[in-house]
Amino acid sequence: MNHADAASYPPQATLDSNVDYFDHLQRYSALYRILLATPYSTNVISKQWYRINLKLVNELDLSLTGQQKSKCWLEVGCYLLVEKNKSIIPCKECLIQCRPLQHDAWDTTTASDIAGFQNDAVGDLEFMVSLQDEGYVSSSTASIKAKYYIQIYPKQQQPSSIMAFPLMIGPISIEEQTMQLASSQQPLLNDQWKQQNMSNTIYHGYRLQDSSFLIIQEDWSLGTPGKMWDSALVLSQMIADRIKHNPGYFQKRGLVDLSAGTGCLGLLIAALYKNIYKNYQHSMPHITLTDLPDALNLIYRNRAYNHLEGYTSVKSLEWGNYQDVQNLLLEGPLHTVIASDVLYRPSTFHSLVQTLSWLSDENKNQIEIYVGYKRRGLALCDEQKFFDLCAQRFDIITVSAMPAIGTATAIRQTKKSSIEGWIMNEDEPDAIYKDTGVNIYQLIRK
Repeated sequence: MNHADAASYPPQATLDSNVDYFDHLQRYSALYRILLATPYSTNVISKQWYRINLKLVNELDLSLTGQQKSKCWLEVGCYLLVEKNKSIIPCKECLIQCRPLQHDAWDTTTASDIAGFQNDAVGDLEFMVSLQDEGYVSSSTASIKAKYYIQIYPKQQQPSSIMAFPLMIGPISIEEQTMQLASSQQPLLNDQWKQQNMSNTIYHGYRLQDSSFLIIQEDWSLGTPGKMWDSALVLSQMIADRIKHNPGYFQKRGLVDLSAGTGCLGLLIAALYKNIYKNYQHSMPHITLTDLPDALNLIYRNRAYNHLEGYTSVKSLEWGNYQDVQNLLLEGPLHTVIASDVLYRPSTFHSLVQTLSWLSDENKNQIEIYVGYKRRGLALCDEQKFFDLCAQRFDIITVSAMPAIGTATAIRQTKKSSIEGWIMNEDEPDAIYKDTGVNIYQLIRK
């Protein structure tokens, strides 16, 4: 862990009064999301092409602008995943093909040479699923009724002008092609207009070391709690790296994901111990995910998707509510508190700092508190207000996202040959996180 001078927080910046507000927000957007532009069909017939319309936006749902849009070139590919034995894994029974959209005279969009985004913030692709072994009827019949997911990821065949966060859609069902469709090779016109069972549901996946996936559903209609923000991605990667270097680091500790939102951070920690570090399950941390009552449903859903009910607890906690803090502490001793992107409403800063103080004071042991923060539209004076409140009760230390583990050689030895993490990038996944503008602070009670 690399510590900076405690007096260096927060990183100072000024805003030119002539700069448009949204351009200002775009300055701090290095990581974009591949999202749906239109719903997708959840019923897929084998050997039939399906279209998916996509868009690129940042975490604030702002699209590319100006030269960034005109220079955008991002080719995507598809992975097919399946749920088996309560895990999401790469599918071996079926194949998925991905190609650029085959445009015709009726299509109003600009033809693209690639599947993905070409000189635009909107893109598209076509995919087709087929059985790996057409003759193995018994196996295909069993597998075809499973739950499938499609991950749409950025390819790294050449330097990309955009860093993008992969999209996962599903669950979808796969049906064998009927004789009628097989003879015509294309669905009848009436069938095309009968597209039922359409969905807007989106997920993101963290690929674990054993090639299984943690899947997290997003619901952007919920606002702040329904999104996976950049700080959550960076903080969860930091914690995951720490566990990989020392699986016993959180041994028998109480760990709280404060204002968990989608629950991605706490659920990732639980999934690592459930699926990867099984020898440490007997001493794994007691993980509690908290948020306001109205935000808990999404956490419950994501916990159920990953079958982590026995590995985590979920609690309602409102900042500044002493009784909620007491109810949380009934779960057992607390050692670590993790909070990502909690600094967005200045009116709540006092309640947040008060809650962190109660959690620290009510514990016999010194607790670790990590706060992930990314500058967006918050005024510098409001931002400083939080750090001034914290400084009255805590020492504030800037933390490196990559924990120190020794020499550069040791770091290279810990790199995995397979793609792993939220970001599907074979080259330098850590570099992407460093470019997000996220700062991580550790608060130490005075």
